[in-house]
Amino acid sequence: MSQINPDHYSNGGRAETIDIIAKLGWGRDFCRGNILKYVTRYQDKGGIEDLQKARTYIEFLIEIERGNDPSVVHTGPEVEE
Repeated sequence: MSQINPDHYSNGGRAETIDIIAKLGWGRDFCRGNILKYVTRYQDKGGIEDLQKARTYIEFLIEIERGNDPSVVHTGPEVEE
């Protein structure tokens, strides 16, 4: 099992990286780039785990579009390898 959002993405426990990126105003572009990356490579690299990562970034993007903090998205689903 592996985690989509491992602890090392939390910047030493201080803040989620996605929150910092959103506060800098880069959230939409960052999410769109990651969605594209994970969807286009899933068959050759990460399989279902990459599709789940893409889904997480879609959920982040939805919250950004709604004017919410992307941290409201539950992250960390476990994926069977």
